[in-house]
Amino acid sequence: MEKEALEDAVKEAVGKTIMVTSKDDHVVYSEAMGEAEEGKTMGSILPVLFLAIAILTMVTTMHRIATKEKLQIGTLKALGFKNRRILFHYTSYGLFIGAVGSVLGVALGYGVCKLIMSENGMMGTYFDMADWSAAIPSFCYPVIAADADQLSVRAPPTQGDCRGRAATLCAEKDAQDRF
Repeated sequence: MEKEALEDAVKEAVGKTIMVTSKDDHVVYSEAMGEAEEGKTMGSILPVLFLAIAILTMVTTMHRIATKEKLQIGTLKALGFKNRRILFHYTSYGLFIGAVGSVLGVALGYGVCKLIMSENGMMGTYFDMADWSAAIPSFCYPVIAADADQLSVRAPPTQGDCRGRAATLCAEKDAQDRF
């Protein structure tokens, strides 16, 4: 029903002129909707910004590690390691750090959200709303499961892993040279 038609119907029913306003005309509602829209905008921009910063930091760190260990990489290639194995060795650092970071991010994000959205939290006292609750979105569960798998099964590679493999290769090479 249109606003004018509603005003006419109320005027006929009551017999007086009554001012009818929609929820959009109320200042409190428009302020709350403005805050909600601002929150949506910030919620879509900030994660992308933080992710970009994290990616740049990770790329810079991995580049520095690879540059710093050129001698070790050359030695591993000379010992017969395949490029794929060396690549896996160095990318597993990034995978491990990413898995730890995502687990910490989900846990801290959920905790901070719950703290902010509680009745006594910042948003609970700012808006007088009926119910604030924090829930983990369903798409996070596979991420959490994959991270738990990464952290429980695969530990980050160590220098000893490569040294042990290099010693094995050297022993095999010596055994072949003897025959």
